[in-house]
Amino acid sequence: MHPVECPREQDVLDALASGRWPSRCDDALRRHPAACGICADLVEVAGPLLHAAGEEWSAVRVPSPGTVWWRAQLRARREAAREAERPVTIAQGLGWFSAVASLIALTWLAAPWLSGVTAMVPEIPWPALPALPALAVPESLGLPESIDLARWRWLVAAAIGWFLLAPLAIYFALLED
Repeated sequence: MHPVECPREQDVLDALASGRWPSRCDDALRRHPAACGICADLVEVAGPLLHAAGEEWSAVRVPSPGTVWWRAQLRARREAAREAERPVTIAQGLGWFSAVASLIALTWLAAPWLSGVTAMVPEIPWPALPALPALAVPESLGLPESIDLARWRWLVAAAIGWFLLAPLAIYFALLED
């Protein structure tokens, strides 16, 4: 029956791992692997592996502590800024949504008044554009039976201009130097 453990196996492994094998360890430990098959296998296998690992670690270039600290500070600042921006982004989204919803609601509520105001404004000649059809409106809304879209051209043009220029204005306002 072959032994499965050796009481000196850990001593041999410690000597190999610390780099004391075979020159800087006692004679009894140096002679032991010749008599023990387990420790002989350990020296034969673990020795080259630990030596190769030591060579790999010597090739590793660790940055200076100042560089590591600086990079950690930059990362922490970026993460803190990203975390701080989340509520602002949500608030901006809710603000835009409420602004658009308010504009739609005000336009809807002011439609009867605006139809009276636009009747007072003289018809401004437009370049040769195709005629716009009248928009049929359900009677339940309490609005005129049809709305002449030709009178709303300037309002539509202003709204389109606003939706095109407002994001550009916001971009330049928030642009960092």
